[in-house]
Amino acid sequence: MIVDYLGIATDLKKALSFYSAAGGRGEPTVDLKKAIELMNEKFEVVQQFFNEGAKTQIDIVAEEPEAYYANSFKFNYQRFFKVGPKEKLSIILQAEEHILGKASSHHFSSIR
Repeated sequence: MIVDYLGIATDLKKALSFYSAAGGRGEPTVDLKKAIELMNEKFEVVQQFFNEGAKTQIDIVAEEPEAYYANSFKFNYQRFFKVGPKEKLSIILQAEEHILGKASSHHFSSIR
């Protein structure tokens, strides 16, 4: 079972079907450069998500006080790189809650 936390399954299926249709041929160097550019764009978007407030922050902090930087609405995703597998899963779920909580959080941008 594969869980698509980032919502990339559809794009991955398209890419694989394109690759299969081309018989595995093409210009991998050009494709790789485009892929890296796209990945960097998406990375910037995700970073911005974590630097903005979310309506779910109060609930997430109640579960894990270190989920956000002190006196900030910025989600602390850096702790993911310093913990074990169980904690990593917890952080992924908190990150998902944070991003989903942004849907109606525009008024949170000036919290604290």
